Amino acid sequence: MKKVSIKTKLVFFGSILMTVSAIILSWYFLTSASNLLRNELIKRGMEITHNLAYTSRDGILTENLFHELDSLIEAAMLNPDIVFVALLNKHGKVLAHTQPKEIGKSTRLNQCTICHGALAHTDPKKMSSVYRELTKKIFLSKDTVCLGEKEETIHFGGAVAISTDKKSLIEEAEGLDTEKPGVIGAVLLGISLKGIHVRTNNILKVSLGIILILVVIGIALSFFFSSRITTPIISLTKTSHAISSGDLGNRVEIKTNDEIGELAVSFNQMAENLKKAMDELSIEKKSLEQKVQKRTQELEEANIELKTRAEELESVNKELDAFTYSASHDLKEPLRGIASFSQFLLEDYADKLDDTGKNYLKRLIASAVRMKTLIDDLLALSRISRIKNPYTSVDSGKLVREAIKGLRAIIDEKGAKIKIDNELPFVFCDEVKIRSVFYNLISNAIKYNDKKCPEIEIGSDGQGADGAVFFVKDNGIGIKEEHFDDIFGIFKRLHGKDEYGGGTGVGLAIVKRVINDHGGKVWVKSTSGEGSMFCFNIPRN
Repeated sequence: MKKVSIKTKLVFFGSILMTVSAIILSWYFLTSASNLLRNELIKRGMEITHNLAYTSRDGILTENLFHELDSLIEAAMLNPDIVFVALLNKHGKVLAHTQPKEIGKSTRLNQCTICHGALAHTDPKKMSSVYRELTKKIFLSKDTVCLGEKEETIHFGGAVAISTDKKSLIEEAEGLDTEKPGVIGAVLLGISLKGIHVRTNNILKVSLGIILILVVIGIALSFFFSSRITTPIISLTKTSHAISSGDLGNRVEIKTNDEIGELAVSFNQMAENLKKAMDELSIEKKSLEQKVQKRTQELEEANIELKTRAEELESVNKELDAFTYSASHDLKEPLRGIASFSQFLLEDYADKLDDTGKNYLKRLIASAVRMKTLIDDLLALSRISRIKNPYTSVDSGKLVREAIKGLRAIIDEKGAKIKIDNELPFVFCDEVKIRSVFYNLISNAIKYNDKKCPEIEIGSDGQGADGAVFFVKDNGIGIKEEHFDDIFGIFKRLHGKDEYGGGTGVGLAIVKRVINDHGGKVWVKSTSGEGSMFCFNIPRN
């Protein structure tokens, strides 16, 4: 859309306003002048008709014997606006007329001819009705009246009457009997409106000239005042553009004592405050850049140091894993020898040993087996961080069933009832490690259970914002709340080594490490003596 300036808009609307105002005023003055001219014409026609009615009494009484009525008509026709004059007696006979051929005619024979000069183009039937109406108005009013307008002509009529109060010179000279006052005749007068139209057209021409002058003046004034108004605004606009482009030292030079002047002062103050703020911001920016640069350098140094320590830690961990694996492997060999030779002694030399010796050998064999189990758990724990299996999308129900299959012997031995949710979700995980999680949790649920028939439920709360959430619920011995965090520590046991089938305290530590490696969390809900519910989640990604 094309941009239109405020100045152009002001000039345009100012010109339109002046033009419309000039047109309205001209129309008003033209209408007023036309009405005034018309009223003056009617007033003049009434006066002429009245004078003719007064001066024609003697001529009507004498039936225009001395042609005095003709003189009156000739005098009246000197007025260029008068179209026709007709003088009639009370019987409707035309005594005098502007057209001599109409003299002597009776309205009973041809009533339309009396107004012939003004109504020449009117149908005779219509003329008769018009004339009858006009004469009726005259004789009813018994005074001078305006009979209306027809064919660009205003008609006037006046009754010619006599009274007994005062007789005219003719009445006295002729000795006429005028004891009975009343109407003796009528005057009909037609005045043309063409003069008014000519003068109205002249007024219209003058009005158009005035309109043109006013429009030119209006455009000039609109341009002048719009320039006075828009020049400061344009200056403000240019300065604002300059400031927005980065020239914060630019200022508006407007010294007017109006709202725009106040706006300019406020704008300059705003620009000054903005410049100060930008200067302060620049200083702060430089200071911040220096701090950031220094901090970045410190972070780089810290990252280098951290990377070095991480590499060292990784190396130490690898060495520790290697040592654990090697030590565990090397420890298992003598343990097997101790257990084997102890078993040989117990079997081959049982008759040579007393009960105390036999008890020592049994305890030695049990300790060797326990040590082997502990070493196996340590190896399993070290493999969790050392061995990285690929992640795949797997049916968690399949992993649960495989874990239960590995625990079938102890399940049958304890008579445990296992309930598995039919709608366990698919998860993206290391299936070997997640299987070990289910294995350890189900094994603990069976092992730490003092009920005659252990009941274990494995289920899921479905996919949520934190991924898939699983639980393993039992009706076992339960756990006190103060031990909820301790039980996930390595080698942490809440019971004696010979209670609830022994154990090394590594199972829950393995569970926690596996779930942490998957980015999830593991927690427990339990009431002592009523059972426990271990929960963990596996995030979607």
